[in-house]
Amino acid sequence: MAWFPGEILTFLSDLNQRIYRTCRYTIRETGAAFPPGITWRQQAGSCRDLTVLFMEACRAMGLATRFVSGYQEGDLNNSDRHLHAWAEVYLPGGDGGVMTRLRI
Repeated sequence: MAWFPGEILTFLSDLNQRIYRTCRYTIRETGAAFPPGITWRQQAGSCRDLTVLFMEACRAMGLATRFVSGYQEGDLNNSDRHLHAWAEVYLPGGDGGVMTRLRI
């Protein structure tokens, strides 16, 4: 698919907001990510489920993505950190990838 300048960022933002508004965030600390079709039908998922859903939609539009996980910062005065997942999307023609996080 040929993208015009600015279209990719608009698509990513719209997709991010659609998932955020449509799907309920759930805490599921163990297990593999659900397939995107299950997450979308249930309209709920953990951060890794929502990330896989986001990635699948991006890939369907011809955008390369990768799954990333790590510890979310949060409150610097609290030593409790939680594992989090997000997607990185490669922007063609740019200097590399742009990190896109789902707001959950």
